[in-house]
Amino acid sequence: MPRTPTGEALAYERADGGVTWYARFRAEGRRRRVRLGTDHEGWNETRAENAVAELVDQVRRGTWRPPPARTATAAASADPTFHEFASGWFAGKARGLAARTVEDYQWRLSNHLLPHFKDHCLSEIDVRAVDGYRAAKLAEREAARAAGLRGLSNDSVNATIALLAQILDVAAEHKLAVERPNPAKGRRRRLKTQRGRRSFLEPDQAAALLDAAGRLDAAGALSWEQVLEIRAASASNVALATRFGVSDSLVSRIRRGLVWRTPASAPARRALIATLLLAGPRVAELCALDVRDVDLPNRRLLIAGSKSDAARRQVVLSDLLLEELTVQLARCGPDGPLFPNTRGARYTPSGVRTAVLTPAAELAARTLPGLPAVTPHTLRRTFISLLLAGGADVPWVMAQVGHTDPKVTLQIYAQVIQSRQRDYGARVDRMIAGRGERDQERDQSAIPFLPRLAPDDPATTAITLVAGDPA
Repeated sequence: MPRTPTGEALAYERADGGVTWYARFRAEGRRRRVRLGTDHEGWNETRAENAVAELVDQVRRGTWRPPPARTATAAASADPTFHEFASGWFAGKARGLAARTVEDYQWRLSNHLLPHFKDHCLSEIDVRAVDGYRAAKLAEREAARAAGLRGLSNDSVNATIALLAQILDVAAEHKLAVERPNPAKGRRRRLKTQRGRRSFLEPDQAAALLDAAGRLDAAGALSWEQVLEIRAASASNVALATRFGVSDSLVSRIRRGLVWRTPASAPARRALIATLLLAGPRVAELCALDVRDVDLPNRRLLIAGSKSDAARRQVVLSDLLLEELTVQLARCGPDGPLFPNTRGARYTPSGVRTAVLTPAAELAARTLPGLPAVTPHTLRRTFISLLLAGGADVPWVMAQVGHTDPKVTLQIYAQVIQSRQRDYGARVDRMIAGRGERDQERDQSAIPFLPRLAPDDPATTAITLVAGDPA
C-alpha cells in the first residue's frame, strides 16, 4: 500500500537575516524539495504551510508533476540562482584569462562565494546579503584562529567581494533581476585594510643574502665525482656519510636516485638568488627559465613573461650576474631548466621560497640583524631599487622588469628616495660637530657596495655592483 503523502514547510535563515521558504514532501516514491519564495516576496509561515498542503493534496490526487528542469536559457531569462549564473559566467570568462587568474577566480568562487550564495537567486543578493557574507567570513576566520589556523585576511575577503561585484555587474548587463546600484560595490562593503610598506633590501643586506646562499651551497656540498663514487660504493650509508661529511639520509637519497641525478642538480642557491636580485624576474618566470634563455655573448637574459606582452623582455646582465650564470651554465646540460632542483626537475615557486630563500635569509639574519622578511618579490623590488638608485630612468626600468603601469615603479622610487635621505640628519650633526666633509666622505666609503650604471652604456645597461662607490 503506498505511503500517505505528507509534507512540511521549511524556513532557511539566510546570512542577511532574511528567510527563504521551501516545501518538503514525498511524491512518486521520493522526497522532494521545492523552493517557494522569500520573506521579501511576501512569504511567511502561514503562506508556506498552505502551499505545502496544496502540494500534498496534488500528490494525493495524482495531479502533481515535478517542476521542469531549469535550462540555462530559462534560468537566464528569469531569476537564476547565483550558482547557475556564476557557473555560466565563469565558463565563458575563463577562456580569455591567464591560468593563474583562472585558478584564483575558481578559488574565490568554489571555496567562498558559492558555498554561501549558491541557493540565492540574483534578486536576493542585496546589501544585507553582502554584509551577511562579510560577517560570515569574519566568523569563519575567528573559528580558524581559535583552532590555530590562519584564516582569510581582510584583503582576501575583499577580493571575493570584488569578484561578486564583477559577476553582478555582468548580470545587470544581461538585464537580469539584480539590485541596482551594485550591492557588492563601495567601500562600506569592504573590510578595512592596511597596505604594508613593501620591503626591498639595502645593498649590505643583499650582499649578506648572497654570501649566506654561497655558504649554504658550500656546506656539505659534493662534487659530481663524489656523487658517482657514493653510488658505486658498497659501504654503508653511515660510513659514506662520515667519509664525505654529509648526512646518511642524503647518502641514501643519492643512492636511490632521488637527488643529484645530473651535475646541474647540485645546490645552486647563490646563482638562483643572484638572478632574482640582479635580473628581477617574477618567481614564476624564474622557475620557467631554461638554459637556452641565457645569452652570454650579448649579456642578455630572455624572460618569456607570465602576465602580459610587456612581461616578455630581455634583461641586461650585470657583471656579477654574468659571472654567476656563466658558472651555472657550465654545470648544466645544453637544454633543460636553468635552475633544476635536487631531483633534476624544475623548481616550483613554493620550492624556491622554502628550499632556497628561507634557509639563506635565516643564515644571513644571524650575521646581519634587522634583515626584513625576504620573498622572491622582495628581491624583484630590490632589483628595481638598485636600478633607480643607480640613476636609470623610469621607462627603461619598467622595460627591464616588465611593468606596464609606472605607478608601481614610482612607488618603489619614492621609497628609494626616502631611504637615501634618512641619514641626512646624522650627517648634519657630524658637520656641526666639526667633522667636516672629509670625514663625511670617509663615512660614505664604508658602504659595502652601491649600484651604478655600467660606464659603457649609461642609458640602457644593467647595474654593476661596485665596492665603495656611492650612488
